[in-house]
Parts: sequence; C-alpha cells; structure tokens
Amino acid sequence: MSWVSIALIAFVCMWIYERGRVQRLRREKRALIERVEQVESVAAPATVEQDEIDSAELKELRERVQVLERIATDENSSEARKAQRIAREIESLRGDIARRSSEKTEDVSE
Repeated sequence: MSWVSIALIAFVCMWIYERGRVQRLRREKRALIERVEQVESVAAPATVEQDEIDSAELKELRERVQVLERIATDENSSEARKAQRIAREIESLRGDIARRSSEKTEDVSE
C-alpha cells in the first residue's frame, strides 16, 4: 500500500466520524429545544400570574409613595405654613372671644 492510499483511508474515516458527530449534535440540540419548550409552556402561566401580582404590588407601593411625598411637601410648603399660621390665629381669636364672653357673663352675674 502506498502512503497516498493510507492517507485517503484515514481521511475517509475521519470524515465519517465527523459526519456522525455532527448528526448526534443536531439530534441533541433538537431534544434540548423540545425540553425547553415544554418547560416554558408549563412555567408560562405561573410567570404571568406572578407578574400580575408584582405589578399590582408595585402600583400600590407607588401610590403610597405619592401620598407620603404629598404629606412631606404639603406640610413644609409656604402655603401650608401660612394656613397653619392662620389656623393658630383663628384659634387664638376664638380663645379671646371665649374669655371676653366669660368676663361679660361674670360682670352680669355680679
């Protein structure tokens, strides 16, 4: 046998081996894709339900943060301070009116 025929036989054997290996890899790839699709079809409803729960919880938390921001900013705004000052003045005037009326009733009763 010549060296050329030995090289040709070795080349054909390697080609057959690689061809079989490629076919095995393609079969394994198809099997993996099928398994992934099965898992996704089973897990999809649970994921959608969990996403709905998460989005509802996120919405509720955002509403709470908005309320807290409004409380924090309303109490410290200049308008809120003015309103608080006016409310204190009204209360002090009510107290003055109550004192005057009680003094008048004391004067009348004496």
